[in-house]
Amino acid sequence: MATTRRARAVTATAVLVVVVLVIVAWVAVAQHREQVALEASAAKVDEAAAACAAAEQTMRGAYGSAEEAQTDADLAAESDAATALSAALIQADAATGGCAADGGATVEENEAMVADLETRTAELVSLASDLASSESALADAEAAAELDAAEATYQEAVASAEGAQATAQQSYDDTAGEVADSATREQLASALSALAAALGDEAATDVDVAWYRAQASLLDAARSDAGSAVDGVSASHDEWEKAREEAAAQRAAKAAAAQAAQSGSGSSQSSKDDSTAASGSESSGSEASGETPMTGVGASGASTTAPVRLEHRSSEDAFCEALSDAREAEGVPALTSCSESDWLVGHAEDMAREAEIWHSGRDSIVGYAAGIPALMKAFLASPAHHDAIMGDGGPAKATVGCYWRVSDSGERVFCAASIVS
Repeated sequence: MATTRRARAVTATAVLVVVVLVIVAWVAVAQHREQVALEASAAKVDEAAAACAAAEQTMRGAYGSAEEAQTDADLAAESDAATALSAALIQADAATGGCAADGGATVEENEAMVADLETRTAELVSLASDLASSESALADAEAAAELDAAEATYQEAVASAEGAQATAQQSYDDTAGEVADSATREQLASALSALAAALGDEAATDVDVAWYRAQASLLDAARSDAGSAVDGVSASHDEWEKAREEAAAQRAAKAAAAQAAQSGSGSSQSSKDDSTAASGSESSGSEASGETPMTGVGASGASTTAPVRLEHRSSEDAFCEALSDAREAEGVPALTSCSESDWLVGHAEDMAREAEIWHSGRDSIVGYAAGIPALMKAFLASPAHHDAIMGDGGPAKATVGCYWRVSDSGERVFCAASIVS
């Protein structure tokens, strides 16, 4: 009996020990599980906080880029794109600083902040892109407006240049042989060529503002030069008109004086026969003085009693050739150019009509004879005329004019030449 009781006591004790051990083990397991759960929860909080911090950092980068885009923008501050971006920047700035694991924020709160930060980041990127697109559109519009303005300026320059070209061409056509200084017409011809060249430049398909501006400037300069050349020709033409009027007045005065003298004497004054006038002897007065290169040969007072007719036989080529041959015969260069001058032809016609020779103020030598060879022989026999033809021994150019006086007693060619070394 006693043994049985002892055995039962041992068994009960053992069971109690086992129970205690089980309880202790269960408590330890429970505590471990709780510790693991706490650690996992803390890790989740830290992870959520880190994600929040990363999202905030990303947003700050987008914030900086958007702020820089706003600062560099040329758009007005009140534009829609700029206004929207400014508002988003203010809101994004207020949303920063909320991510912290030790600041009482839960995982859910951090996750909510991450979502908000990501939304604001996307908004900043989108609005900055909108601002850039608006900037690009503005730049394109400004470039198009600048190109349109440059093209309009160019078209105005073209229209002005074409008007100047028409005016200059008309001036050139209207003053042929009617200027005191032929160099003015040469300058006008050069200006017309430059103007035509400028007008001939056509715009390429990819023309830009610089081309339009450069061409407009070129056209304006060419137009200005043409205008100045027209003014020079106009002034020279006025001078030519004045000289022609003065020459006509002088002829009228001579005719009046001759008429008065004839009336006073009661008889007409006989003149030298044309054959004598063609001898090439120097005429009286300034033409024969020999003191100036502007000299004339022939005899004043060719016969005016017989019926006469005046003819323009285009003897200028023969006269030019004779002048060049005479120069080359003495070792002087031939004339670099020699052409007919309407002015000198008119003066030669006036002399043939009056059967007298005189200087017009636009010639170097004047004279008349039975033909070009006889006239050249008379010129070269006169020291003054000879020197005028030879010049300074260097290159020279000339303009000439001749007219024929034909009567029953013979025919004579009256010539005038301007020789410039």
